[in-house]
Amino acid sequence: MALVGTVSGSNGTSNTAITGTLVVANTNTNFPSIPSDALLFVSGNLSSNTSMAVFGGRVVVSGTLTGSSDVIAGGTLISINSSGDEGGEIRLEKPVTNTFISGSSITIDVYQNKLRIFETGSPFKGGFWNIGDFASGVGTNLRAAGGSQYSYRSVSADDTMTSTDAIIGCNHSAAITIKLPLASDCGAGQFFIIKDEAGQAATYNIIVSKSFGSSDTIDGKDAYTLTAVSSSITIYRGGTGKFFIT
Repeated sequence: MALVGTVSGSNGTSNTAITGTLVVANTNTNFPSIPSDALLFVSGNLSSNTSMAVFGGRVVVSGTLTGSSDVIAGGTLISINSSGDEGGEIRLEKPVTNTFISGSSITIDVYQNKLRIFETGSPFKGGFWNIGDFASGVGTNLRAAGGSQYSYRSVSADDTMTSTDAIIGCNHSAAITIKLPLASDCGAGQFFIIKDEAGQAATYNIIVSKSFGSSDTIDGKDAYTLTAVSSSITIYRGGTGKFFIT
């Protein structure tokens, strides 16, 4: 059965039984491919302002599924809206109060081989797991094959870090300055490592400084200088909005 246009119903006590698949679309031509096991197929968006319960069968929505109350799936909830490198995604509204999330919501999606969790909007803070780095199997077998992996960049000239950086490797042949991001853009406990990978810090110092013009400090100072061969510094953002050296 296909229903074209707007479908509405009252909160009555009678039920309507449908044999086969109920298709709801805004056009009566060019239906997308409909899964043979679908109980309800919606070509477009599906929105509800009450609890939506699915106890059996398969419900397929080609657009966005939105519910102002609970959306309950008796089986598996699958997002099929994939395109290019991006797979399905789920968005979770952020709390109304007591949150540092800048985006409008939190997005969970699949990109290439990665499972990502990030703010839906600038500055897009978040993280990802590369599925290829995990061992085979699920449950108790789900583990990182090679330990934890963090964001890494190699730099050879002055650089300003962002809140998405974690490890900076300095491969320089002249004095270099690495500026930290604003403390207000970083989460409490977030850490940064700056390492003299070139082994040149004794000859060409590495200056690690706060963001210019900010009131941030690094253990009470504006900057620290690495002067020893192959030296490094590990810095974290404290709960007070300042940086500290471990």
